[in-house]
Amino acid sequence: MVRLAATTPDTYMTGMLTDVKERRERQAQEGKAAWDEYQAQADATRAKLERLRAQRLARLAAETTTTPPKKKGRYLTAARRFA
Repeated sequence: MVRLAATTPDTYMTGMLTDVKERRERQAQEGKAAWDEYQAQADATRAKLERLRAQRLARLAAETTTTPPKKKGRYLTAARRFA
């Protein structure tokens, strides 16, 4: 009688568990890489916002230190009308 080499349930389950562990480790590595990329993008966005805010405040400060142009009155006041 010829016996075929059949896998026992133990070796089958061991192979499945190994595959599951490898998949979980791969998913964990991919998740960590995705999180690191997300954090890098968030840091870049914060740095960009800080730079733009500083530019805006500098521009606003430069505008307020100069004297604003005098507005020419469209309508004459009563004092100017009868002068």
